[in-house]
Amino acid sequence: RTTIVIAHRLSSIKNANQIYVMDKGMIIEHGDHNTLMSKQGLYYDLMQTQNIQNVTEDTKMRRRLSSVFASVENIDDKENVRSQRRNHSPFITLLKLNSSEWYYILFGCLASICNGSIQTVFAIMLSKIIDIFRECDKQIQKYHMEFYCRIFFIMGTIAAITKLLQNLFFSCFGAELTKRLRSKTFACMLCQEVGWFDRPENATGALCTRLSADTVAVQTVTGMRIGMILEALAGLGIGLILGFIYCWQLALVIIGFLLLLFIISYSDIYSTNVLNDKKKYLLEQVGMLTIESIQNIHTVKQLTKEDDFVKKYSSLLHQLTRLSKIYQHKAALIFGITMSMCFFILATLFTVAAHLIKQNAIKTENIVM
Repeated sequence: RTTIVIAHRLSSIKNANQIYVMDKGMIIEHGDHNTLMSKQGLYYDLMQTQNIQNVTEDTKMRRRLSSVFASVENIDDKENVRSQRRNHSPFITLLKLNSSEWYYILFGCLASICNGSIQTVFAIMLSKIIDIFRECDKQIQKYHMEFYCRIFFIMGTIAAITKLLQNLFFSCFGAELTKRLRSKTFACMLCQEVGWFDRPENATGALCTRLSADTVAVQTVTGMRIGMILEALAGLGIGLILGFIYCWQLALVIIGFLLLLFIISYSDIYSTNVLNDKKKYLLEQVGMLTIESIQNIHTVKQLTKEDDFVKKYSSLLHQLTRLSKIYQHKAALIFGITMSMCFFILATLFTVAAHLIKQNAIKTENIVM
């Protein structure tokens, strides 16, 4: 029995007794599989081409599978991140990450608290100086003025030293944190599946942007910002304590304005975070587009797609500019409100203080305190 097979896949005729290879209606060569492969003719070329296609299909299948596995792992990672956010604060996690540099944090916090306390001590000294002018004796006035001038000189020296130490320690802490975050982030990127790199959001430009921008953003939050927050909290805490000691009525007025400032600041931080997320996404898109066009510049030139890439780039820049304008206008409005709030607070405080002085509820020097 003779069986004639017209093959679409060469693997189905490897065991045939005779294989005829035709091209343009003519028989080019014939023989069994081993004979035709040894000739390295048209059959050999067809076999090699099909093997390459099979390898390519296998590679694509592996990439699809790795992408699926990476997607499943990404879902698990997101669930883990959500559970960790419920149980742990990101700020505490960052501090634990730099626990080996605890001395930077400790001395920086102490310097910040001292620096914030000096502002309150300055208010006390100022009230004492104003009270000196009630004395009629010039010698007593001179003696007290010289004494408080020395105190002010000492306070200025202490403030300069503590401010220097505060900036120094928190700058060193931020630099160490940035170095550690970049190395750990890069190590995590290298440990990902191949399919993770096939996603559009994980292109080369986007990953480079994350390595450069995200760590700097974390340093901005945890570096000098910690010192500024501690300095403000120290001054606020000591000021409120002294306020309740000398005049609790005025302290309650201050607390009311502080709550209003807190609401304004919280809304400002929330809207700023939303805008920053949008800007971060656009910056990643700009980086991806730039690297894609430069790496494939020959293809771009051959297809004459320069104008298309320029239009896409200009469109992304236009969106970035629009977001920046929104942020600047909002920041200017918030800045104007907070700066004018100081004058509203002073006007309210002096009005309430004058009313209390008329009723002999407080003394004049307690207002400055």
